[in-house]
Order: sequence, then structure tokens, then C-alpha cells
Amino acid sequence: MIQIIEKIDRIGVLNGLDGSKHPLTRLSLIYAGNGSGKSTLAAVLAAAGSGDTDSLSERQSLGTTDPAHVRLLRIGASKRVLNNGLWAGGPLRTRVFDTQFVDQNVHTGGEVSPSHRQGLLAIAIGTTAVDQQEKLEDAQGLVATAKAEMEGVEAAVLAMAHAVDRSCSFLTFQQLQVPDAVDSLVNEAETALVNGKNVSRLYALPRPVELQSIALDLSDLFEALVESLSALHSQARLRVADHVSHLGAESSQTSVDAWLSAGVGLAPDAECPFCGQSTVGIDLVDMYAKFFDSAYGDLRDRLDQLRNRLGGAARERLQAQLTIEYERASTVTAAWESHIDVLNLPVLEPISEALSSFGTLLDELLDQKMERFEKSVEAGDNRSLLETYVFALPVLVEEVNAGIRQARSDIETYMDSLSVSSVAELEIILVAARLSKLRVSADVQRLFAKWKIAKREVAKKNAEATAARKASKDAMNATLAIFEGVINGHLEKMQTQFRIEKVTSTYAGGPSRGNYGLKLRGSSIDISGGKPPFRIALSEGDKRTLAFAFFCATVSTEEDLRGQVIVVDDPVTSLDRHRRTYTTNTLNDFSLRGAQVIVLAHDATYLREVREKFGRKILDSHGDPRPSTELQLYRDSNGDASLSKHDLDRECESKYFRNYRQIRAFLNVEAADGALVSHTTAGEAIRPLVESYLHRRFPGHIPKMNKTLGSAILLIKAAMQGDVLSYAQPLVSELTEINEFGMRYHHDTESDIELPEPDADEVRAFAQRALRIVLGDPTLVLSSFGVR
Repeated sequence: MIQIIEKIDRIGVLNGLDGSKHPLTRLSLIYAGNGSGKSTLAAVLAAAGSGDTDSLSERQSLGTTDPAHVRLLRIGASKRVLNNGLWAGGPLRTRVFDTQFVDQNVHTGGEVSPSHRQGLLAIAIGTTAVDQQEKLEDAQGLVATAKAEMEGVEAAVLAMAHAVDRSCSFLTFQQLQVPDAVDSLVNEAETALVNGKNVSRLYALPRPVELQSIALDLSDLFEALVESLSALHSQARLRVADHVSHLGAESSQTSVDAWLSAGVGLAPDAECPFCGQSTVGIDLVDMYAKFFDSAYGDLRDRLDQLRNRLGGAARERLQAQLTIEYERASTVTAAWESHIDVLNLPVLEPISEALSSFGTLLDELLDQKMERFEKSVEAGDNRSLLETYVFALPVLVEEVNAGIRQARSDIETYMDSLSVSSVAELEIILVAARLSKLRVSADVQRLFAKWKIAKREVAKKNAEATAARKASKDAMNATLAIFEGVINGHLEKMQTQFRIEKVTSTYAGGPSRGNYGLKLRGSSIDISGGKPPFRIALSEGDKRTLAFAFFCATVSTEEDLRGQVIVVDDPVTSLDRHRRTYTTNTLNDFSLRGAQVIVLAHDATYLREVREKFGRKILDSHGDPRPSTELQLYRDSNGDASLSKHDLDRECESKYFRNYRQIRAFLNVEAADGALVSHTTAGEAIRPLVESYLHRRFPGHIPKMNKTLGSAILLIKAAMQGDVLSYAQPLVSELTEINEFGMRYHHDTESDIELPEPDADEVRAFAQRALRIVLGDPTLVLSSFGVR
């Protein structure tokens, strides 16, 4: 039980609150206007019970960065202290009904979320199912530990397997069938992979290519050699040769002849193509013409073509091409010698020699023809030699090509003998072999043995957790069934048209939480998305009633509430008269069972009702007294909340009673509201007191529109015989004088005249006269009303 709120600092408007001079009792009624810190105080007391600090951090006072501070003194002198964000001292057994309770456990803005249903479970199971819930949580913790152990072993196994094969799964590795002689399989796979990689490189190596064949055509050679020209051509040739001898040896005969032949072909008739002079009758010109006639030109063309086809330049090109092709074939063949035995290719020299000898003979014959151009040249024995070379050269080339073909055949035969498996396939085979070897290694075998033990432990802990979950669920459902009955009992007594139903616990989709539905006028309503939705299915008063029923259910299941602190913040907001009364009776019941009850409200009348209800029984069911105290939270001049003693009777009194109290205190020279009542204050209260008396004495007979004393006097004067107001006619004279006296306080009709203010003696006299009317003087008032 909380004995004293010693200090609350830096929490909302509770900044420097000092309640050390105002001890709390079994019933503590705290009156507070809006914005005075009432809800904040409820939140502080809730946090003192739960140990929560976040909710108080959110309420930090404006203008400060220092942490909140709370100091509460309990019965027995122990303290509950919040300092530097930490609670010290044993927690208070507080149960707080406030807006925060509703928002966390029932609904927020008319919406019911999974967190509310989880909160329902938390507040419903109380201590009844706590043991089972703790066992479940312990079992689930052991499951998590066992799973972590098993997963750690799996990770170690996979780390080793992934060093060999990144794609290998734990299950695949575990179920891997390992063949016999796995070491040999690994060696064979490694060798095969090396060979496979070599084969891939060999497939990329080139094969030797044959030389091009040689085909020499001598059919036109011998015809050109034997062809002759006339003597005139011979003489012309000599004259022309002598004429152009001055061109020098550096100019070949062929080029000179070509130059001259072109000039003759271009010469116009009877005119020199070089100087333009007449050529008629010039002997040398005639010689040129004969020398370069068509027969001569044709022969020269034939000889030129033979030189182009078979001459030295053509043979050099042929020799160079054969050399390149031969060297290429030799190099390619040599590249294979490290893999197979390849026959050496026939040498190229015989071909070169034959081609050279052929060229020597051919050049001699052509030179002879050019020297004796106009005469026939006989080839003789050279013809048979040339024809021999023409036949021999293709044969020699074929011999070399035969060697190249043999080498190529040997290479292809070797390639056909090699494995055709791809490198990728061989790598897969090697990985599989290595994985198999790893699977039977001592380290892996040890890890799998450890994994099997961990797996069995997980299965065992899962079974225990399942049993604990079932036991917890059964215990919670049993508790929730009682909880449902208690809630509906409260709802029935508060005469609501709805009940809750199907209150159960569930683990679906995460942590355990409660679930329930509403039954409104015989129809079931889904509180989470049903139609009509929860926010409009119940009125604000019904929602408040439901929330209070939830709160009551968390308390009602315990018979002995000694040591409990029940805090309620404006519990009857939006409630009708009957539900207000039921709420008061329920709080009284909690108190009778031993709880300390702290009620915070801005409705002083309700607080007085609670006090009156509690005051009817001084002792609780345990024989302990139930004293009450009345306090007020208010904002001081700095805007901070302060705590002080308060008088609920004074707060709730009517104007009629206040006027009566002030007049009586004036007459008895007593203090009222902490000070003596002045004669002015008492004088101002006289006429309103009498007015209120008449309205109470004759209820309904003096309309509100005639509420002033002057109007009431007129009604009394006009009352006929039998009218109840006629009983007040003997008082008309007295009432009139009192009214005229009071007009000096309430009317200013003589603005040009300063009316004298009544002095204390005059006020005292009229005050006594007013009290005689109100209290009933036996000699004046009661006899006038016919009362004996």
C-alpha cells in the first residue's frame, strides 16, 4: 500500500510535486480539474507497479532534459524509487484503470488489434496460468537452444562441403552414397580431368595441310622455238639493233623492242611520231616497219608469255610458295611429336633441285631464240629432259603430300583414341569423388554424429514444448472461461445489452494471445473487422463499461486483495446513473477485500458518493479499518501541479447551503473557507438564501421565470384560498422588508443617489430574520403556517 507520494519530478505537469504532508489512506479521493496532472499521476502509479520507464520518458516535463524522478513511501517504510531511468525497491502491486489500460488492452480509437488481444491474455491469466506460461516459455527457450546447437553443426558441415562443392546442400551431403575405394576414384578422376584438359587443348591444335600441286605446260614452247622469220626481217633486225645500240646495255632488248613497237603502232601515215617530219622514202623507217610487222609481234608475245609462265620470276614465286607451305606443314607436324610418333616429312630439296634444273634448260632455249629471233631453234635432247622434269615435279610434290597425309592420319587416329568427355563433365565427376572422400573423413563423421545427437535433442525439446503449449493453453482456456464468466457477470449487473463470448487463447501467427467475440442483442460480432465494426457497434458508454468489466475481472478472481493498490482514473466517464452506482459498489467491494483504493476524478460529486458508500462500513472483511482522505491536484502559479487537502462537502455544496453557512458563520463569528465572514458577504447572501428557501418550500409553485424574491412575493400576495402559496401570506411583510434590504446589494436603480451600505448591525438583524424564516421560528413562522 502507498503511504505517501513523497516526490514526483519532471513528469508532465508533475514537476516538483511534494505530497509528503498528505498521507494516503485505504481510500484516497483525489479531486482534479482538467490538465491538473490526474492522468499523469495514474500513469506514474501504473509504472511503479510494472517497472515501466518508457511511458514516463514520453511524458517528460517541457523545458528539461533531466530524467524523471519518483519517490513513493509504502507501509512499512520501504520505498519505490525511480532515479536515472531505473526503478529501485520492490514493485508495487498496483492495478490501474485509465486511458492507457483501455488503449493497451481493450481498444484504441474504437479498433481492436492483435496487440489488444495479446494484452487481454496477459491481464486475464493473472497468476493462475503464469506457471504454465513460464514453463512454455522455458520449453520454447530450450527448443531454440537445441536448434541453435543443431544449426551450428549443420553450418560446420556445410562449410566443409562447400569447400568442395558450393551447390551441395546439407541433406544431399548427409545422404551421399559413398562407393568403395573412394581414394582410387579421386585419383582416376584427377587423371581423367588432366587428360581431358589436354584433349581440349589438342583439339585446338591445327593439322598439317598438303602442298599445292605443280602443273607445267610446255605445249607452246617448242612451237615458238622452231618458228622463223624472212631474211628481210633479219636484215631489218640488224639495222634496227645498230640504230638503237646507243641506248646502252642498261636497257634490255626486250624493253627497247617494246618501246619501238609502241612507237611504230602510234605513227600516223607518212609522219614521224616523235618529230612530226615526213617518213616517206626513208630506208630506216621501212626497216622499222618490216621489223615490227604482225608476225614478228605475235612471236614476241608468245615468247613473252612463256617467260611469264615458266621464267625465272614465275619459278621463284612457285618455289617461295612451296617453301612456305612445306615449313607450315613441318611446324604443325612437329607440334604433335610430344603426343604421338609422327613420320618425318619427305624433304623439299628434290623438288627445288628439279625445279632449278628445269629452269636452267628452259632459260637456255629461250635465250637462244631471242638471239636468233628470225630463225628456228631446235630443242634436241633438251626437250626430253624438260618433259622429264614436267612429269617428275608433280610426282615429287605428291611424295611430300603423301608424307603430310600420313602424319595427318596418324594425328586423327590418335585423337579418335582419346576420351570424348568434356572438361565440365570430368570436373563434376572429380567434385563428386572428392565430396565422397570428404563424407567418410573422420572430421565429417564426428560432426554428423554430433548432429544426430542435436537432432534428437531438438525433437525431445519440441515434444516437451508441445506438451507445455497444450498444458498452457488448457490452463489459460480454463482461466479464460472463468474470466469470460466474470466479465459477463459485471456486464449483466451493469445492465448492458451485450456480452463477450468465445474467450480463448491462440498461438496462431506468433506469440500467444487471447481472442473473443461480442454478442449484441443475440447476434455475434467479429471484433476485428466484422459488421457492424466494433467502433460503432458499441456506444462510448458501452465501450467504457466493457473496459471497466475487463479491469474488474482481473481483480475479481482474487479473494484476498490485501497489499493491492487499485487506482482508477475517471472511472464513470460516459456512464449512466446505474453504472456509476455499480462502479462505486465494485470499488467498495475491492476495498472490503483488503485493497487500497485510489480514485482520481474531476467530478467532486462522484468522489463524495464513493466516500459515502465506503463510510457505511468502517472495517473490511479482514477486520482492518478503512479510513479515507480527500486531496486535490491543482496547478500552481508556475503551472506545475501541487497536492493539498480538500473538502469534498464544501466542493459539492449548493449555493443555498453556501449562503446559509456564510450567514450562520457571520452570526456566530466563525471562520468559513478559512476566514471570518464579513458583514458585506453575509448581507449579499441574505436575499438569495430566502429566495432558495421559498423555491424549496413550495417546489413547482414558483416558476423559474419568477425566481427573484420580489416576483415570489407578488405570487404569494395573489394566491387564492386553497392555493399552497396562500400559506406564506403571513410572511409577506417580513419578506418584503428583507427584499428591500437585499435590493441595495443587487440593484442600482438610483444612479444619482448614493445609498448607504448596510452596517454590521443592520446585516446581523436581517440575517437573524432570514434564518427565522428558513429555520422556522416557533412563534413567528411555524404558527403562521399552521404547523403544531
